[in-house]
Amino acid sequence: MDYKKGFFFFLNQIEDIQQALNLKRDEETDRQKRINNTRRMIKDWQSELSSIGDLDHVQPQIDSINCQLRQIQEEKASADGERTDLKRERDNQERVGLRPQAFRAPAEAAEAGVEPVLEAS
Repeated sequence: MDYKKGFFFFLNQIEDIQQALNLKRDEETDRQKRINNTRRMIKDWQSELSSIGDLDHVQPQIDSINCQLRQIQEEKASADGERTDLKRERDNQERVGLRPQAFRAPAEAAEAGVEPVLEAS
Protein backbone atom coordinates (compact mmCIF):
# COMPACT_ATOMS: atom_id res chain seq x y z
CA MET A 1 0.00 0.00 0.00
CA ASP A 2 2.73 2.46 0.84
CA TYR A 3 4.29 1.63 -2.49
CA LYS A 4 1.05 2.54 -4.34
CA LYS A 5 0.66 5.82 -2.39
CA GLY A 6 4.23 6.81 -3.21
CA PHE A 7 3.73 5.92 -6.85
CA PHE A 8 0.51 7.99 -7.12
CA PHE A 9 2.16 10.85 -5.27
CA PHE A 10 5.03 10.71 -7.76
CA LEU A 11 2.55 10.66 -10.70
CA ASN A 12 0.72 13.67 -9.24
CA GLN A 13 4.00 15.56 -8.94
CA ILE A 14 4.85 14.71 -12.56
CA GLU A 15 1.41 15.95 -13.72
CA ASP A 16 1.83 19.16 -11.72
CA ILE A 17 5.27 19.73 -13.22
CA GLN A 18 3.93 19.04 -16.74
CA GLN A 19 1.06 21.50 -16.22
CA ALA A 20 3.46 24.15 -14.95
CA LEU A 21 5.77 23.46 -17.91
CA ASN A 22 2.87 23.75 -20.37
CA LEU A 23 1.79 27.02 -18.76
CA LYS A 24 5.33 28.42 -19.00
CA ARG A 25 5.60 27.21 -22.60
CA ASP A 26 2.32 28.96 -23.50
CA GLU A 27 3.46 32.16 -21.80
CA GLU A 28 6.75 32.06 -23.70
CA THR A 29 4.95 31.42 -26.99
CA ASP A 30 2.69 34.42 -26.37
CA ARG A 31 5.70 36.56 -25.48
CA GLN A 32 7.50 35.53 -28.67
CA LYS A 33 4.38 36.34 -30.73
CA ARG A 34 4.20 39.81 -29.18
CA ILE A 35 7.89 40.36 -29.88
CA ASN A 36 7.48 39.27 -33.52
CA ASN A 37 4.39 41.44 -33.96
CA THR A 38 6.26 44.42 -32.54
CA ARG A 39 9.22 43.79 -34.86
CA ARG A 40 6.88 43.48 -37.83
CA MET A 41 5.16 46.75 -36.86
CA ILE A 42 8.52 48.52 -36.57
CA LYS A 43 9.56 47.23 -40.01
CA ASP A 44 6.26 48.43 -41.50
CA TRP A 45 6.74 51.88 -39.97
CA GLN A 46 10.33 52.01 -41.22
CA SER A 47 9.29 51.08 -44.76
CA GLU A 48 6.44 53.60 -44.67
CA LEU A 49 8.78 56.29 -43.40
CA SER A 50 11.33 55.54 -46.14
CA SER A 51 8.63 55.55 -48.82
CA ILE A 52 7.31 58.92 -47.68
CA GLY A 53 10.62 60.62 -48.32
CA ASP A 54 10.54 64.35 -48.90
CA LEU A 55 7.07 65.84 -48.65
CA ASP A 56 7.86 69.37 -49.87
CA HIS A 57 5.60 68.86 -52.90
CA VAL A 58 2.60 68.21 -50.63
CA GLN A 59 2.75 71.47 -48.66
CA PRO A 60 1.62 73.69 -51.57
CA GLN A 61 -1.41 71.45 -52.06
CA ILE A 62 -2.24 71.69 -48.35
CA ASP A 63 -1.89 75.48 -48.48
CA SER A 64 -4.18 75.66 -51.52
CA ILE A 65 -6.84 73.54 -49.87
CA ASN A 66 -6.63 75.65 -46.69
CA CYS A 67 -7.08 78.82 -48.78
CA GLN A 68 -10.12 77.34 -50.54
CA LEU A 69 -11.56 76.27 -47.19
CA ARG A 70 -11.14 79.80 -45.80
CA GLN A 71 -12.90 81.25 -48.87
CA ILE A 72 -15.80 78.82 -48.50
CA GLN A 73 -16.09 79.64 -44.80
CA GLU A 74 -16.14 83.37 -45.59
CA GLU A 75 -18.79 82.86 -48.29
CA LYS A 76 -20.90 80.82 -45.88
CA ALA A 77 -20.59 83.47 -43.18
CA SER A 78 -21.57 86.14 -45.70
CA ALA A 79 -24.58 84.12 -46.90
CA ASP A 80 -25.64 83.49 -43.30
CA GLY A 81 -25.38 87.22 -42.60
CA GLU A 82 -27.42 88.09 -45.68
CA ARG A 83 -30.06 85.54 -44.73
CA THR A 84 -30.25 86.98 -41.23
CA ASP A 85 -30.54 90.51 -42.63
CA LEU A 86 -33.32 89.46 -45.03
CA LYS A 87 -35.20 87.71 -42.25
CA ARG A 88 -34.87 90.76 -40.00
CA GLU A 89 -36.10 93.01 -42.84
CA ARG A 90 -39.06 90.72 -43.53
CA ASP A 91 -39.96 90.62 -39.85
CA ASN A 92 -39.76 94.43 -39.67
CA GLN A 93 -42.01 94.76 -42.73
CA GLU A 94 -44.56 92.42 -41.19
CA ARG A 95 -44.42 94.34 -37.92
CA VAL A 96 -45.15 97.68 -39.58
CA GLY A 97 -47.76 96.13 -41.88
CA LEU A 98 -45.97 96.39 -45.22
CA ARG A 99 -46.04 92.65 -45.83
CA PRO A 100 -49.31 90.90 -44.95
CA GLN A 101 -49.05 87.48 -43.40
CA ALA A 102 -51.00 86.04 -46.35
CA PHE A 103 -48.03 86.66 -48.64
CA ARG A 104 -45.77 84.47 -46.61
CA ALA A 105 -44.38 81.25 -48.00
CA PRO A 106 -46.83 78.32 -47.64
CA ALA A 107 -44.88 76.79 -44.75
CA GLU A 108 -44.71 80.09 -42.88
CA ALA A 109 -48.40 80.77 -43.56
CA ALA A 110 -49.33 77.37 -42.18
CA GLU A 111 -47.36 78.11 -39.02
CA ALA A 112 -49.09 81.48 -38.71
CA GLY A 113 -52.49 79.87 -39.27
CA VAL A 114 -53.41 81.81 -42.41
CA GLU A 115 -53.97 80.76 -46.02
CA PRO A 116 -51.04 81.53 -48.31
CA VAL A 117 -51.78 83.68 -51.35
CA LEU A 118 -50.06 82.29 -54.40
CA GLU A 119 -49.52 84.38 -57.50
CA ALA A 120 -51.46 83.29 -60.58
CA SER A 121 -49.33 82.38 -63.54
